[in-house]
Amino acid sequence: MKKIILLALLSFVCSVGWASDTWTLRGVEYQVDTLFHNQVGPGTTQTSLWFHNDSGKLRVFYCTIDMTNPWLSLSGVCATDKLAGNERVSAMAERKSEPGKRYFAGINADFFNTSGTTGRGVSIVGTPVGATVVDGEIYRARNNSALYKNFIVDEEGGVYVNPFVFGGSLTTPAGMTATLGGVNTYSSENNNKIVIYTDRYYGSTDQTNSGTELVARLVEGDKFESARPYRMVVESDTCTAGDMTIPAGKYVIRGRGSAATVVNTLQMGDTITVSPTWKFGDLSVVPEQVISGNPKILGDGVVLDTEGERADASQLHPRSAVGYSDGGNKVYFLVVDGRSLISDGVRTSVLADIMRYAGATDAMNVDGGGSSTLYTSALGIRNKPSDGTERADGNAIFAVCSAPDDDVIASLRFVDFSLVVPKFGVYTPKFYGYNQYGMLIDTDVQGVELSCPESLGTIRDKCTFFASGSGTALLTGTLGDISVSAPLTIIGSGDAIELKNDSIITDTYRTHRVALQSQVGETVMPLDPEALTWS
Repeated sequence: MKKIILLALLSFVCSVGWASDTWTLRGVEYQVDTLFHNQVGPGTTQTSLWFHNDSGKLRVFYCTIDMTNPWLSLSGVCATDKLAGNERVSAMAERKSEPGKRYFAGINADFFNTSGTTGRGVSIVGTPVGATVVDGEIYRARNNSALYKNFIVDEEGGVYVNPFVFGGSLTTPAGMTATLGGVNTYSSENNNKIVIYTDRYYGSTDQTNSGTELVARLVEGDKFESARPYRMVVESDTCTAGDMTIPAGKYVIRGRGSAATVVNTLQMGDTITVSPTWKFGDLSVVPEQVISGNPKILGDGVVLDTEGERADASQLHPRSAVGYSDGGNKVYFLVVDGRSLISDGVRTSVLADIMRYAGATDAMNVDGGGSSTLYTSALGIRNKPSDGTERADGNAIFAVCSAPDDDVIASLRFVDFSLVVPKFGVYTPKFYGYNQYGMLIDTDVQGVELSCPESLGTIRDKCTFFASGSGTALLTGTLGDISVSAPLTIIGSGDAIELKNDSIITDTYRTHRVALQSQVGETVMPLDPEALTWS
């Protein structure tokens, strides 16, 4: 047996799916390489970036969502559809998806309780720390806006990132009023105010007996609205013992201080009117979706000096952010990995600069660390969670497709972001397939036939391109009457050729085809050894 070493006389660089840029993060310049960019759903792209310089490296993953697309909306999800509970972002999407309502891209949302039980032993783990509204229903309204901000989508599709204040009033049949302080939150934070508890809560109200409470139901035909009046009928006597059971489908109203005086005037059968509001200064909204986070990191395109708002904001961690631009016409879900050998993590101000690179003008930091997760239904979890696996979170927000389900491919896209091939390189592209609504339904379309001008190269076995030509021209893939073209550039010199195997064991009686490859960044491509001169 002999060990044969072969040396090639040519060398060059290849690049497929790779583009480079520069960007400054808090005064430090980074090279930015685009590792992936493609459509994942109607009006929605997913991009993966590598920020790097001599002293640092960051892996960034984000979705850009065009809210002008008629098939798109945003929807929050609370884990297990209760205030408390943990669930993976991917599991939320899979559980909530149904024909005509596909949760196809999402990101983890609020910080949440990681321990604790009620006096009855019910777990409160997974409870979002801030306010949460899902499809117009309040899961929690908590006025802790001195710290926590709100990402709000209103009933008209308007998007906001600001500390909105929940308020409004409760009015009795006699015309007495009390101020609303919250929903499914701590009555201790709402002295002289009303707190309403729903069956999304922990099964019973707070343990404290400081206050007066009673059971009520909605008037038939009325809806428990986020910011519109609704009526309730009192169904129990008042009680000051606390820890009242919340019947399924009904509500418990609690008043403290002066608000308890108002509640004490109510009797069984009375009809009350509840008029909730959400305000930021003079701006009032009717929220359809609310998630919370901290701090707000970007406003009107300017990085905000808000790292003092939370203790870990100036530390390097994996982080998640949500934001928007163009008055809310574009929305961004973004994750920066951290706590790993390939990604350092970021401060919230650096997170803001990365959101600026993605295109956002307004953004807030949401829960990070092991919670940071960017999900797409077609491609799975796009980042590398620092726990090593996807964490169960308290809530999330998703891009939702309302188009009918359709498994017929109507358009194609090259998987690779850009096509740059070395002279004599061999390239077999992969293709994504989309239905007529833009949903990614096939991540490896088979049977696509290639074509190109003779000046660029030749096609082997209908699906493999051989770079025998030069210059730049269109490479075209065709499936039936569907085709897609992308510019491909052939480069003729470089410095990154290598043998796929560093040595070959042979008996000298059988021939062996030498395997060559070339790499730039994270992309490896085979080369045709018969096109080279050997010694």
